[in-house]
Amino acid sequence: MPSLVIGATEDRAMARENFDILVSRLPHASNCMIAGAGHMVNMEKADEFNACLLKFLQGLKDGMASGCN
Repeated sequence: MPSLVIGATEDRAMARENFDILVSRLPHASNCMIAGAGHMVNMEKADEFNACLLKFLQGLKDGMASGCN
């Protein structure tokens, strides 16, 4: 099952190591690390978050998942 893991460089609630673990252990995982945002990345950097999510969803529609990476 394709998965998308979105993280933020300034997130103090979820360590970068946890982001890396999710990305490495989920088969077919795409990832997107958004700079300058914290734990509420979807509200802090809504445009970047939405772009990453839409790219991933478009990839599903086109038959291959892709995130921001």
